[in-house]
Amino acid sequence: HLARFYENQARLRDMDALYRRVLEIFEANFGSDTDHPGALSVMSDFAKLLELQEKLDEAEALHRHVLRRREERLGPGHVDTLRSADCLGLALQSRGDLESAEPLHHRALGGLEAKLGPEHPATLTAMNNLATLLHGQEKLAAAEAMHRQVLQVREAKLGTDHRDTLASVANVANVLVARGKFDKAQPLVQREFAWHEQHYGRRDKRTLESARRLTQLRKAQGSSKTPAE
Repeated sequence: HLARFYENQARLRDMDALYRRVLEIFEANFGSDTDHPGALSVMSDFAKLLELQEKLDEAEALHRHVLRRREERLGPGHVDTLRSADCLGLALQSRGDLESAEPLHHRALGGLEAKLGPEHPATLTAMNNLATLLHGQEKLAAAEAMHRQVLQVREAKLGTDHRDTLASVANVANVLVARGKFDKAQPLVQREFAWHEQHYGRRDKRTLESARRLTQLRKAQGSSKTPAE
C-alpha cells in the first residue's frame, strides 16, 4: 500500500508539471489573463488536480479565475459558467467553508436544471454536491431527500451497476447512518460491498473498506436495540 501511495504521488507530480507546461504555452500565445476556452478548460482541470494534492489555496484561486473569466466571456447563466460555480463550491467545501460554498451550489443547480433539465448528468452532479454540503451542515433530512432523488434518476438512466449509481448508494447510506437509521442503511452498504467485491476483488482496499463499514454498521445495529428487541 505504501508503494502504491508513492506511485500515485509521483503520478500527480507528473500531471502537475504537464498542466503547468500547457498553461505556460497558452499564456505565451494569448497572455496571462487569457479567456481562451481551451485555456480555461485546462485551468479548471488543473484546479481539480491541485485539490487532489491538497494545494487548496492555489486550487481555489484558479477556480475563482476561471469562474470570473467565464462570467465575463460567456455570461453568468452559461452552462460552463454554472459548472465553474459548482467546482468553486466544491473547493470551498474542501476547505470547510460551507457557508460560502452553499450559494454557489444553489446557483449551479438552479441554472443547470433550467438549462439542461432535472435528469441531465451535470444537473445530477450539482444536486449531489449540494446534498453533500447539506449533510456537512447537518441538514440531514434535506440531504437524504436530495441524495435519494439523484439515486433514483441514476438507477433509471444508468442502471444499478454503474459507478455513479454506486456513489449515490453510498451517499444515501452515509446520511442514513448519520440519522441513526441503521436498518435502512444496511442493505445499501451491503450492496456497496457486493459491487466492490465483484468489480475489484476481495483483497482490494475498496472492498475491504466496504466490509469494514458493513461490520461497523452491524455492530451499531446491535447496540441500538433495546433488550426487549
